[in-house]
Amino acid sequence: MKKVISFFNFTLLLTSVVILFELILSLGPENTIGSSPLFVQASSRISQEEESGKAIEKSQNETLSKLPPEQKEFIEKYGFLITNQEVKQIFEPYTKSRIPMFITADSILTGYNVLFEESFRKMEENNARKFPEFLEYLWDNLEVSTRGVKDRPELNKAAKERDKIIIGVALRLAGSNKPIKDKHIESIVNREVKLCNDAQGIIEPGWIKADEEFKGIDYSRFKSTGFYTQSPELSSYFKAVRWLQQIPFRPDDDVELAALVILCEYLKRDYRPHSKEDEVPEIAEYMEEAFICRNEISGSGDNRDMYYASGMARDGDGTTFDFNYLRGHLEYSARNTKISYQRHKHDNKVEKPPLPRFTLITPLPLPDSVMFEVLVKEMKITGYMPSGIETGYALGSEAAGSIIKKQYGFDSDKILEIIDKNKKHFEEKSLYVEYLQCLKELMDKPDKDMPDFMKTSMWQLKSLQTALSGWSMMRHSMVLHEKFYYALIGRSGLTPGFVEPYPEFYSRLADLSKKSAKLFSKVGIINKTNEEKLINCLEEYRKLKNNTSVSNEEEENKLFFLEITLRLIITETELKLYADKKYTINQILKKIDRKKLNSSKTTYILDLMKSDLSGKWEELNNMCSRLESISNKQLRGKDLTENDALFIEDYGKKLAKVMLYEQDSYLSPKDDAPRIADIAYDPVSHQFQEVATARPRIIYVLYPWKGKSILCKGAVMTYCDFKSPTLLNDEEWREKIRKGETEKYMPEWTKYH
Repeated sequence: MKKVISFFNFTLLLTSVVILFELILSLGPENTIGSSPLFVQASSRISQEEESGKAIEKSQNETLSKLPPEQKEFIEKYGFLITNQEVKQIFEPYTKSRIPMFITADSILTGYNVLFEESFRKMEENNARKFPEFLEYLWDNLEVSTRGVKDRPELNKAAKERDKIIIGVALRLAGSNKPIKDKHIESIVNREVKLCNDAQGIIEPGWIKADEEFKGIDYSRFKSTGFYTQSPELSSYFKAVRWLQQIPFRPDDDVELAALVILCEYLKRDYRPHSKEDEVPEIAEYMEEAFICRNEISGSGDNRDMYYASGMARDGDGTTFDFNYLRGHLEYSARNTKISYQRHKHDNKVEKPPLPRFTLITPLPLPDSVMFEVLVKEMKITGYMPSGIETGYALGSEAAGSIIKKQYGFDSDKILEIIDKNKKHFEEKSLYVEYLQCLKELMDKPDKDMPDFMKTSMWQLKSLQTALSGWSMMRHSMVLHEKFYYALIGRSGLTPGFVEPYPEFYSRLADLSKKSAKLFSKVGIINKTNEEKLINCLEEYRKLKNNTSVSNEEEENKLFFLEITLRLIITETELKLYADKKYTINQILKKIDRKKLNSSKTTYILDLMKSDLSGKWEELNNMCSRLESISNKQLRGKDLTENDALFIEDYGKKLAKVMLYEQDSYLSPKDDAPRIADIAYDPVSHQFQEVATARPRIIYVLYPWKGKSILCKGAVMTYCDFKSPTLLNDEEWREKIRKGETEKYMPEWTKYH
C-alpha cells in the first residue's frame, strides 16, 4: 500500500512542478535576467555566478593542460578538437560539465533519430501482429479464387501453385500454422523456410526461373538486423517481409503475370466488381494504410508492389483478364519510371525500357539508393561499392568531393558527374528526403557571421561526419524497407554554453518533427486508443513477469502497478493465462469488458502507466525551435536571456527524456548507441558494405565570444564505413565497439583530429 501512496504522491508532485514550469515559460522567452517577478532570487544567482567565474576559468585551464601536446596544438590552431574519449549516450556531457557546454547539431539530431526509430519500431510491431492475419486472408482467397486466363486451365493452375508457394513460405516465416493441404507445395514451403532460417548465400530455387537480373534468392538477407532483433515477433515479420521483397513477378512471363493478378485482386475495395459480401475486410485495409504510411516516409517512387498490381486487376469481367491490356499498361508506365528500370548500352544510350518487375512488397527506392545503383552500373571499378561519402557529396559537401577525388583519382570525375546528374532525386517529396535536406543545411557554405573555426576545412569534415552519422542512423531505421544493391554566466560576460549555430537546420528539423508526429499518429503510434495502450501494458507486463532478472526497485514498482492496472480491466485468471503464454493478445481482447476499457477512469490510469510519444515529439519540436532562436542570437552577438540560460543548463536532461530516458534513468545510460546498417553487397568479393555509428565522442570548442575564447565541451556522433565478409547486426557491432575496435572501422578522413 505504501508503494501505491508513494506513486500517486509522486504523480501529484510531478504535475505541480510541470504546472509551475509552464507558468514560468508562459512569461515568454524574451524575459531577460531579473525582469520577471518570479525570479526573486535572480540577483543573488547572478552574484554567485560572478563569484564562480574564476573557478570556471580555472577548470578551463585545467582541462586544456591535461590534453596531450598534439591535441592542445590542434585546438589552438583550429578552434576545436574531437577527442577519442567515448560516452555511452550523447546527452551525458550536457548533464555534468564543469565548463560551459557546446550544444552540437549531432546531439539534437540523435534525439530525432532515436524518437523516429522508436515510433517506426512501434509501427512495425503493430504490423508484425497483424501480418500473419493478412497473409491468411490472401491464402484463403487463393483457395476459393476462380480468377484466371480464359481457356487456359493449365496456366491458371500453375499460377495458383506459384502463389501458394510464395504465400505459404511467408505464412510460416511470419509464425502462422495455416494448414497446407497440397503435399508437394508443403514440401517446397518447408525447404524454403529452412533456407531462410539458415540465412546462407544465394541459391537458385528450382521453382523460379533465373535470368539476367534474378540469379537466385539471397538467403543471407534473412538474418534479422536493426531493431528487428529485439523480439521473436519482429524477427519473424522481418523474414516474411524480406521473402516477399525477393520473389519476382515478371510481366513478360504468362504464369507470373497471371499469378500476380490472381493474388492481388482482393486488396482494393475500389476495384471490386462484385457484391457487398466481397468487400475487403479490415485487415486488408489496415495493411494498405501501413503501405501508404511507409511510402509517405520514404517516397512511393516507382513501386511495383501488390497494391499497384491490385489496380491492374480491375480489367475484365471479374473472372478473366487480358494479357495485352496489362502489358500495354505496364509498357506505358515504364517509359516514365526511374533509372532502376532502365537498361543501358555501353555508349550510355538507354534501350527501350523493359516491363517493370513486381515484388509483393517492393524495397523502397530511396534517392541515395537510386544513385548507388547507377554508380554500380556505370562505374567499372573492381570491387567498387558506393558508401556514405557519395551521399555527402550529393548533399552538397565540398569536403566529400575532395575525398572522392583523393580515393578514386582519374575515376573521380565520372563518379562526381553521375552523382550530379542524380541530385534531382534528393528533391522529391517524402519525409526521408526532408530529413536529408536537414542534413544538407550542415554542409552549406558557412554564414559570414559564424565563428571563424566553423569556416575552416577541418570543420567541414566535422559537419560531414555529423551528416553521415545521422544518415546511417536513418538507414538503420529503414533497414528492412530500403532498396539493396549488389554490387556560461549572465552579466559577468560568461555564458552557460553555446549552440552550434545552424539556425536553418534547427528550423527544418522542427518542421520535420511536426510532420513525423502527424504521420505516426495516422497509424496509432501517437495518440493511441485505449485498446492499443492496453496491448502495450500487457506486453510490458509479460516481459517483466517472465524476466527472472528483475531486481531493481523501479522495475519492481512498474510490474506492481501494471498488475494493478490490468486487473481493473481483465480478470486475475485471464492475466495469469496471458503471462504464462496460454492466452494471446487477440484472445484477451475478445474477453475484455469494452465499457470498462473505454471509461474515463481506465483512460486516466492507462495514460499514467504508459507514456505517450506525442509528448516527446512535441518536446523535440520545442527544443529545435529554442536552438534555432539561440543560435540566431549568437550569430548576431546578442546576450542570452535567463530562459535561454536555463534551457542550455537543462539541455542534457531534456534530450535524455526525448531519447526515452524517464525520470533519473539518464544517470545510468545504456551502452546501446552504436547502430549498423548494410547498404550493398559485392557478390565477387562476397563482402557487405556497412555504414554505422559508434559511441559518441567528446568535442572541445574554443568558442569566440565578446573578445574571448571560451572553452566548451559537447559531444558528436562517430561515423564508421567499412566492408564486412558477414552481415552484422547491432549486438555483433556493439561487441566490436566494446572491444575497443572503433578506430579500425572509421574512414581515414574522420581521423583528422
